[in-house]
Amino acid sequence: MLTQEQIDTFKRDGVLRLRGLFTPEETARWREEVFDYFERPAFPDEWRTALTVHPSDSFRLRGEPTPHDHPALRSVYESLHATAIWVGENELLVRPGDDPAPWLGARKPHLDFPIAAPVRTLANNVIYLADVREHGGAFMYWPGSHRTAWKYFRRNPDDYLSRGERSQDQTFAILGGEVEGEPVELVGAAGDVLVWHSLTLHSASINKRSEPRIAVFGRWGVELGDEPIYDFGRDIWSYWGFEAAPAEQAACA
Repeated sequence: MLTQEQIDTFKRDGVLRLRGLFTPEETARWREEVFDYFERPAFPDEWRTALTVHPSDSFRLRGEPTPHDHPALRSVYESLHATAIWVGENELLVRPGDDPAPWLGARKPHLDFPIAAPVRTLANNVIYLADVREHGGAFMYWPGSHRTAWKYFRRNPDDYLSRGERSQDQTFAILGGEVEGEPVELVGAAGDVLVWHSLTLHSASINKRSEPRIAVFGRWGVELGDEPIYDFGRDIWSYWGFEAAPAEQAACA
């Protein structure tokens, strides 16, 4: 489980990085499954071809790391909401290397609006199955932007899920102009995990390295009845049920 310090970090930044949450043996096994599925491409152009032949949305890991199936991830999510029955799904996202485009950092910031309603998404995650170096197609995020987004949707509640006149792209463009600070490039090792508040602005980046960026993205929340997905007039943390563990029992920081 997470310590109170880790929970406070998550509340402040909208993200929590957990180094080595998954073992080298687990990530090596999952990585081999990915390579087998794509018929073991060896070079960036082969990866690009393989991704067109073998849709990544049809791929599932054996023993998937989910908040209800994997003990380490389950412990983290229980600290975020002790009584939630988490629903959602994982998605494999591979970025081949040697992208011909120039490195320009983060692309346009956006949010992952829930597709499968009725679900209130709360805590998403990205799991690296291989090492990701600088400019290697890393996930990028804006620390603290979850608070900016909450305040924006308090003023413009119909913009959440694009229920009003603005499109998703228009809403994200406005939010991108309001967010403060610079995006962070999530450089890390196989087995590292970043958990982020579903309202944290984030972005893809291109992969200039030779090796592929291999990551699993999980989008998780709770099922709804007849209640609204969010009442932005409430406190941002009113939908959560944090439960901290003693420091010595915490997940890897």
